Amino acid sequence: NNNFDNATNYRFTPTVAGKYLLAVALASDLVDADSISVLIYKNGSSYKTAQVAAASTFTASVVTSAVVDANGSTDYFEIYGITTSNKAIAGLSTHTYFSGCRIG
Repeated sequence: NNNFDNATNYRFTPTVAGKYLLAVALASDLVDADSISVLIYKNGSSYKTAQVAAASTFTASVVTSAVVDANGSTDYFEIYGITTSNKAIAGLSTHTYFSGCRIG
């Protein structure tokens, strides 16, 4: 339904009430003791968090998903990524993505 605003607030706002599957992945080049976290937010509050920590230098991906309820009018979802040591998030769509679809 084209419910992702990629110009103003970068939120996914489902317009049909129901259960939604959200999936997210982030990647970053990490070195010793660095970590990358991904956070799913619902209506401005943390809903789910996942994290990967490095034991050596490598490109790490953190992946998570959640089944969430949306009311179809005011609920919205946002994704945030955090890396330690100010590492950049990889911009390739094969490594970093966010998707949402209604499942019921």
